[in-house]
Amino acid sequence: MKKVDDPYKDIPLFYSGPSFQLSQGYNCSSSSCSKEAIRGMKINGHSVGQARKNFDVQLKLSPLKIFDRFEEESEFATRLAGFIHLSEDSELPTQNQINTFISLMHEAYNKSNNTGVIQPQIKGVPSSGDFLDKSEYWRLFLEESKTDKKKEEEKALAAKKVEEEKKKAEEKKKAEEKKKEEERKRVEEEERVKRAALEEKESKKRKYATKFGVKYNTSGDAYFESNPAGVPELSVYHLKTAISRCIYEAVNDISSHRFPEEYRLLETANNVLEWYNVAKNYEHYVECEEDIMSRIDNTNDQSGRARQEIKDIYDILQKMYGSLEEWGGYLDSVFTCFGRNILRKKYGRALTDDSYSFEEEIKEFINSGKFNINDIEGSTKRLLLSFTDEVIKDYCEDEDLDEEDTNNLLKLFKNARERMGEGSAEKRERREEICAMIIWSSLLTVFFLVIRARL
Repeated sequence: MKKVDDPYKDIPLFYSGPSFQLSQGYNCSSSSCSKEAIRGMKINGHSVGQARKNFDVQLKLSPLKIFDRFEEESEFATRLAGFIHLSEDSELPTQNQINTFISLMHEAYNKSNNTGVIQPQIKGVPSSGDFLDKSEYWRLFLEESKTDKKKEEEKALAAKKVEEEKKKAEEKKKAEEKKKEEERKRVEEEERVKRAALEEKESKKRKYATKFGVKYNTSGDAYFESNPAGVPELSVYHLKTAISRCIYEAVNDISSHRFPEEYRLLETANNVLEWYNVAKNYEHYVECEEDIMSRIDNTNDQSGRARQEIKDIYDILQKMYGSLEEWGGYLDSVFTCFGRNILRKKYGRALTDDSYSFEEEIKEFINSGKFNINDIEGSTKRLLLSFTDEVIKDYCEDEDLDEEDTNNLLKLFKNARERMGEGSAEKRERREEICAMIIWSSLLTVFFLVIRARL
């Protein structure tokens, strides 16, 4: 059977008859057909047959049996059997390795002829010369396979490394993209929160501007263009300060409050006057409005400076003060101190500690049963009557006043006590005694006249 890829297909008589020449040459033992002699012969069935005999000896193959065609690879493999030799530490070859080795040897065998040997494509095999033992080819093939395997492993390792680096690069890229995306989302969220906070801030500002009539400067602080109507003058400054500060804290989400009692009024009060009416008895407002008492000696109209209930008390004290003679400002100090402490008692605050004249005596009087918050005029009279000569002398001694000042102070408070009615009760009692004596005398005279008439 002729194959299209036979290297000998164009050689005359190679397949003539029953493969006679190839078989004759393979079995020829003539000295004229030695290995060296046939190299110079033409390529024909006899020379090629003799060459294959030599190849089988060199390779240690079993004898050739097929002469009418080239051997199939599987047929050649049967004659090549026995080439595998393994050491104890060698790995078993794979079927793929065995098939590759057989293919290489089959190809080399078929391409070789009497003019020369075509060595198999195995690393380490001499490029010229006779065939080697098949086991030697197997050994060299395994060495090459090991080398190739190592190269493959190295190549695979390099590929793996490249893949890992590529994967790392991709992961890094993904991580960077994720980070960028997270950063973008974070920035967007921050901007959203800022916009929401700004809108909330502006909404609050609009709401408070509507409720309390405030304006805002370029810094965003609230202010009043004019004083709120209906609020006493002495409380206006603190009220405006408190409202402005509370608005600032609310708009800027400040958790600690300068005026904690008033902060809640931002939401509960509907206007400035309502805010004042709720907060007017707080310490700051009472402290502001009690300052009207420092104007006891002022004859100008004090209307609108403090709330009416405070102004009423002030009017009583101011009128009583105006009815007295003054010296050295002592009565002014007494009335101012007394007025302030009346208000502090009224609104539940601690009494003063400001070094007023007779301050301790005034506070002691207010805490005694002689003081009546509902009778300011009567309480003031009783206070002045309590400043006896003994009290004045003790005060002058404590203050280290000289004799002249002491006498002036004694005279001042004596006049005040007299104006408040000191001695009027004694005079009334004396008059009543005189009247009684006159009546008794008249009765006795009538009694004696009656007796004489009877006698």
